[in-house]
Amino acid sequence: MKRVAIVGHPDNIKRVDLVIKDSFSNIESFPIEMIDMSQVQTTTHFLKEHIDDFDGVIFTGKILYDIMNHNMHSQNPWVYLKNDDSQLQRALIKAMLKYDHDITQISIDSYPEETVRQIYADLELDQNLYHTNVSQINIFNESLWMTCIIFTPTIAGPMKTPWPLQGFPMFIRPLKTVASPVCFSHQTKMP
Repeated sequence: MKRVAIVGHPDNIKRVDLVIKDSFSNIESFPIEMIDMSQVQTTTHFLKEHIDDFDGVIFTGKILYDIMNHNMHSQNPWVYLKNDDSQLQRALIKAMLKYDHDITQISIDSYPEETVRQIYADLELDQNLYHTNVSQINIFNESLWMTCIIFTPTIAGPMKTPWPLQGFPMFIRPLKTVASPVCFSHQTKMP
């Protein structure tokens, strides 16, 4: 039996754990929850002490993977779940149909600008018909969470109904204090 740590937000850990339980009977998962950025040092310390207890580590997103990889190195395999185009498309459709949000006025923090442009092109929206603010966040900034929270309200400028599409679940709760509504895009696949 292989033992794999899953590091990330509890909601994402549950999703990964379900896939492991349904598809891989020879893998035992071990959740390591990170609710917010204040837990980076604690999680790093825990992983350093217990890394030999695991055959591998799955991070529930690239940002978290990069942060932890910057803080420590492991001889064990480490992978992260990647944001893919279909997740962004799904999040946009859900925002539009379920929450009646205007997807032509949006801020996005977890996708490259080119990917966002391509998604809108696939939806056959001309660039003049939408306004997106794509954040270029420095994940190694000590106040990453504050950067995300400050980024969201600053997008309001020319946008009529700004709302953020958030790909980093640790920021959902703090963002809801400054911007409502907030939609979340789940990571779904390994690169």
